[in-house]
Amino acid sequence: GIPDVDVSDIAIDESGLGVIALNYAGISIFDETEWTNYDTSNSPLPDNLINTIAVDSENNIWIGTETAGLVVFDRGLWDHTEMDKSLLFQIFPNPASDKIVLTNNFYDAEIKLYDVTGKIIFSRQIKSSLDIIDIKNIAEGIYFISVQNKGMFSVKQFLIQH
Repeated sequence: GIPDVDVSDIAIDESGLGVIALNYAGISIFDETEWTNYDTSNSPLPDNLINTIAVDSENNIWIGTETAGLVVFDRGLWDHTEMDKSLLFQIFPNPASDKIVLTNNFYDAEIKLYDVTGKIIFSRQIKSSLDIIDIKNIAEGIYFISVQNKGMFSVKQFLIQH
């Protein structure tokens, strides 16, 4: 069943399966038979405090968390119990002027930098838990950096001010 906590959001996919975002308790997914609860202890969720949730046309679950930003998960990957815990990363400084430092808890991931229109400014593979990105030749504005690893995504926003 669903934990006895406040519901912060509900989403229904195209096949009618429900996903509920729970305050301080992760998410619950209904598979037409029963509810399955996912939180930081049994899934790759990086945070149990979920602010918003959506399901796209490919049944990816988009989750807005309190401390880990926006994350997206392919439902099929949740069947694997040996999965990495999450894609947690930090960007600093924010705002930034000439470089940003990305620290993370994973290896061998792809990072992409997007402008507000969704245009990819650059992308590259990272192989360590610390990456420095030169941004001095990128125009001022709001940008998004995404990290993808093993079918999981995490996105954060940052500001460039020269």
